[in-house]
Amino acid sequence: MTMFLVLYRSSGTAARGPEQPTAEGIAAWSEWARRAGEAVVHLGSPCGPASATADPSIAGYSVLQANDADALRQLLAGHPHAAMGGGIEAYELFPLPDAGTSGKPHGN
Repeated sequence: MTMFLVLYRSSGTAARGPEQPTAEGIAAWSEWARRAGEAVVHLGSPCGPASATADPSIAGYSVLQANDADALRQLLAGHPHAAMGGGIEAYELFPLPDAGTSGKPHGN
């Protein structure tokens, strides 16, 4: 399985801190996570900039696993963040050879 860092972007709201989730939003995320199942390595959390160079549009993250980028795209189809108007970016995580991680990305 390939590991991916998934970043959730919003239109500047992350810079002001996370908005209070609605019951509808929580239900949508819970349903998506249930459907994604073991593909969810770490559901993640909302986030905001903590340094002067941080991108304020990044509103949160997840760590997911899938066979490849195409499988990840299918997994993210219909994701509630996109349905709410947000953007989603994915980055493949690569292992650090001989870095004390047994050839796996950090956290595994």
